[in-house]
Amino acid sequence: MQELVQRTWSERSRLHIGDLAWERTSMLGRQDTWRTALWEDDGQVVAWGWIELSEHLSLVVDPARPELVAEVLAWRRGLAQAVNLAALHAVRDAGAVEALVCPRGDDGYPMARKLYQSIGFRPGARSVTYVV
Repeated sequence: MQELVQRTWSERSRLHIGDLAWERTSMLGRQDTWRTALWEDDGQVVAWGWIELSEHLSLVVDPARPELVAEVLAWRRGLAQAVNLAALHAVRDAGAVEALVCPRGDDGYPMARKLYQSIGFRPGARSVTYVV
């Protein structure tokens, strides 16, 4: 991870090698709240993703491999699906028979809509609030 950050660093980069080391060590003792995935090519890390389970995703992709951005985002979406399904199974086991999710899923925020539809939710009526 550090080698990729160092190799791809520019003044416009969000992370430099010191930031990465600091952020990783700040999470010690809380490893159960984050997941990391690496994409390698011939033993060299060409992309990585690091997601805190609060939904924050950090990622770095080698500019020579832009197609990996989609793979890193798909990995994140897979984790989000798994977390949502685990929560739904837990409430079902506790006796729930129906689940209603009200994310903002309009055209300005399509990811929430895609996530919930990918695990079986279907769009329902939207509420419109009028303030007078």
